[in-house]
Amino acid sequence: MATPYGPTRVHVHGPADGSPLVLLPGGSATGLVWFANAPALGRRFRVHAVDLLGDAGRTERRGTPLKGADDLTA
Repeated sequence: MATPYGPTRVHVHGPADGSPLVLLPGGSATGLVWFANAPALGRRFRVHAVDLLGDAGRTERRGTPLKGADDLTA
């Protein structure tokens, strides 16, 4: 997924019309830590497990520099 801060990966599971549920990993982990929970959660929700920008996983630091939590949540 392209962002102003660089590309990152978002793992998506569940029905396209399900209510969105965003799952964030702990420090130095990736969105894949939710693999065991995604099938159960995906029965009810459209799960989006995000690799955090600048942390482990398939992110790249390029584009606008991250300055704080507001940039991460944007």
